[in-house]
Amino acid sequence: MDNKNKLITGWKIAIFSIVIILLTGYSVTNNRDAEYHGFKDTFNSGEPEYFRYGSGGNRAEFTHSSGVRSSVEPDTRVLLLKMDPEDSATPWQGPNMSSHQVCHFGTYAGRLRIPEVSRQPNVGGVVGFFTYFNDPNINGHSEIDIEWLIADPEIIYLNAWLDTDAPPEITRRRVGRIINLAEGVVYSTTYTENVGDRPVRTPLTGNENFPETVPAIENFNAAERFHTYGFDWEPDRIRWWIIHPEINDTVVLWDYRGPRERITQTPASFMINIWHTDNWPVHTNPESVERPEYPFGVEFDWVSYAPLDIR
Repeated sequence: MDNKNKLITGWKIAIFSIVIILLTGYSVTNNRDAEYHGFKDTFNSGEPEYFRYGSGGNRAEFTHSSGVRSSVEPDTRVLLLKMDPEDSATPWQGPNMSSHQVCHFGTYAGRLRIPEVSRQPNVGGVVGFFTYFNDPNINGHSEIDIEWLIADPEIIYLNAWLDTDAPPEITRRRVGRIINLAEGVVYSTTYTENVGDRPVRTPLTGNENFPETVPAIENFNAAERFHTYGFDWEPDRIRWWIIHPEINDTVVLWDYRGPRERITQTPASFMINIWHTDNWPVHTNPESVERPEYPFGVEFDWVSYAPLDIR
């Protein structure tokens, strides 16, 4: 990649980090010994109780609405986040909701439905459910996420970005897994280091690749109905899961128990968002990077955080 593109990528990361700092008003050095409180935001009223809105895009009013009726469950009130076709690509351009408080180890959960995009099957869009913190004093940021690339509602992405200080040539490090839940196929489970903007991926094995297989959820489609997802963040593991829609049991998507240096230990903001990507196609469709032609929206029924008691 040439120096111009490297510079642009660096600015994108820096601007997103500034937006997050403005959203949260948060300094990690002041919160390492904080007391963390659990919450559940049901989005029943016109203003979220535990989250605030922010965006580096056009900030159109229609992109974020709380307490509105779900389009598939009329009796359910939701937080609706919509893409603005006029917004540019990258995460900070779309509507972002960030927790008022800082969170740490514990259980993060949410019930949501991603947008149905059959009108534009090659749209480039991402729904995010994640923790985030960027420390300008080190090389890298911390994040634990569940992401959906909306062009294929059968696939789910799980990632943990590492905030340990990396050598200058390593710009980002993460562990990640890609799953097709409708087919019960794990496409990949890897450790990735970005040398500049060039990813170098290493397949994971043993405790970093458990379970090796994930059972199919018949007719799974994240856009047709609501599903409950979550992850448990502990000092020595991260366990991602979904509640099976028919039997109401927990299906473990990934129980990562790798070395502690690959599991962030840093308090972070709890965030949800939707945004346009022009360079990250879903695994099954390399053409899915188009600018949205419609204001596709994700519905959140509720989102919760329960801190881990490690005393």
